[in-house]
Amino acid sequence: MRIERISWKLCLLAVLVVGLSLGLPVSPASSAARPPRVSAVGTVELVAGSGDPKDGGKAIDGYVVGVAGMAVDPQGNLYFSDAGSGRVRKIDVQSGTIDTIAGNGKLISEDTSNRAVDRALRAPGPLAIDATGQSLYVGETIGRRVQRVDLSNGTMQELPIPEGGGFGEITGLIWTPTGLVVADSGRDQLWKLARSVWIGLSTNGEDLRGGIRGLARDRMGHLYISEYSANRVLKFDTNTGRLTPFAGTGKPGKGAEGQPAAGAALHSPDGLAFDTEGNLLVSDLGNRRIVRIDAETQKATTLHESSHQGQVMDWSPGALACDREGNLWVGDVHRDRVLRFLKGATQPAVVVGGADIGDGRPATEAHLALPGSVVSDRFGNIYIADTLHHRVRIVDPQTGRIHTLAGTGTPGYNGDGIAASSAWLSYPAQLQVAGDGRLYIADSHNNRVRVYDPASGTISTLAGNGQAEETGDGGPAKDAGLLDPHCLYLDGPDTLVVTSGVTSTIRRVVLANGRIYRVPLSDPSVPADRVIYGVGRWNASLVLAMPRPVPGSIDLLARNGSLTRLFNAPQIEFPYHVAVSPEEQLFISDTGRGQVLRWTGQKMEVVAKDLGRPRSIAFDPKGDLLIADTFYNRILRVYLHEPPAEIASRGHAIGTAVAAGPAAALEPVG
Repeated sequence: MRIERISWKLCLLAVLVVGLSLGLPVSPASSAARPPRVSAVGTVELVAGSGDPKDGGKAIDGYVVGVAGMAVDPQGNLYFSDAGSGRVRKIDVQSGTIDTIAGNGKLISEDTSNRAVDRALRAPGPLAIDATGQSLYVGETIGRRVQRVDLSNGTMQELPIPEGGGFGEITGLIWTPTGLVVADSGRDQLWKLARSVWIGLSTNGEDLRGGIRGLARDRMGHLYISEYSANRVLKFDTNTGRLTPFAGTGKPGKGAEGQPAAGAALHSPDGLAFDTEGNLLVSDLGNRRIVRIDAETQKATTLHESSHQGQVMDWSPGALACDREGNLWVGDVHRDRVLRFLKGATQPAVVVGGADIGDGRPATEAHLALPGSVVSDRFGNIYIADTLHHRVRIVDPQTGRIHTLAGTGTPGYNGDGIAASSAWLSYPAQLQVAGDGRLYIADSHNNRVRVYDPASGTISTLAGNGQAEETGDGGPAKDAGLLDPHCLYLDGPDTLVVTSGVTSTIRRVVLANGRIYRVPLSDPSVPADRVIYGVGRWNASLVLAMPRPVPGSIDLLARNGSLTRLFNAPQIEFPYHVAVSPEEQLFISDTGRGQVLRWTGQKMEVVAKDLGRPRSIAFDPKGDLLIADTFYNRILRVYLHEPPAEIASRGHAIGTAVAAGPAAALEPVG
């Protein structure tokens, strides 16, 4: 499962406190949360996205990139995992401010500081807080570990892992009077921490069907587990160790009001929480509602339900948390917001994530949410896959203003042959723009490749029937199944290369006849879990960036399907994308280490560093480098040639120009 799927399904995926909470001092975080200045071989310009997480300000102005877990302290302050930004953030209920509590926005920690805001969090997910409110526990979905944040001094330390392979996939955390409990979906297990040793709790683990998502604890101490994939909620009796069905039928559906919970169908249940009366609340995500299971009758009714009647009322529930006042906090997984239902209220208020995305304004003031791709056409227009906003946006090179080209912000699919501005997209990934201005979009979670026609302003499907499968080779591309199309590459005027975000499959679509074919990978050394995130053509060969399995690699693909390792690159943490400059130099985005590298054919150099997990790189018509600085939610341009004089006057130069630095120990193979 790739990082986007994990992060956004837990929230999905994708806010930060000034002042004292709990009456305890918290290490200041604002300096750690803001993007650092970028060091690069040329002047660095901010093209789009403010990159400011809005720490220290009002929560309603904050930006969120995926709400993946929530916890409330005894004073009613909310902590939540901003998964896409790699941070845990806090909302102070007294002041209404937001700030970062843990996480530096990077995949790795590059110093020895034990301050929580200086340490990396790899996809923070579920949270739990102890009874005193002094210890906050963070489950890392990608890191497969649990971190403890000491809120009294702002430090963070890693907890031990279970013997026999560690955690599989941490999807739930809860604090109990006898210790911390972890739901491990990867190993279908519940773990309890007792005196620094993890003990497996679920003695009949064969009854778990996978997809564990949430945890809650009732007044008797029994645990409740939501199974997202199995469409049900289970009860774990802490006295007997028995695991029994509690709610849902095991099949997706929407149960009638007032049914006994065991016979009331659910669809992809996610977060769980108990209210102040002891009733169990369930995020029935697939039905876009919150279900209340009565503590006395155990009958299920709809407590709150989303609608399409307005931006605030249109929501999809993920993580849940209840405070002592009876207020309900909800992570809106599709709009990247935190909502709050005050006790007795029928409609929610947006607490975090309500900021305007900035269409029509200068692009440098706009809000981007996990920009996954950047490309430029021959006129200098810059296209951005604004992934968690489910939009494709465009920056006008003359005015510097940004607009939405495709997508409405609603994830999904609502047809073809319609105006791109009214079409739904679902987590758009890589983009490619052709010489005639057609824009190709990897509409990843719709399992389609879409094409925008600038002449008509409409969008249509080029490839993919919407089914998550890899079928139909040799036939019409529209009838073929695609599995999470992630990377696109225009290999000449007539061929579009498509790769999957979860497999090693490479497909090519012949644009002249609309047919799709599989590119052979005959090399037996290719691991089954290898995933190709970047494709380019260099020295007449396809060059592939494969970040998984770790350590990643840069390989060349021959016509017979064999692979040649170009670099032995243990220092490349996560090679995500490649691009070839007009001078035929190969550029590589090293997402894990926050840098862009350049291979001149003779040596490897660091072109830019101090980036926030750069995913996509491309070149503009003048040969300068564009970078999707993804986890700082901005687009940068590195002027490899002489920069325009007006950059300094506009105040958009945000980097430090340095000489090209060597990338140590990156040597070509052979």
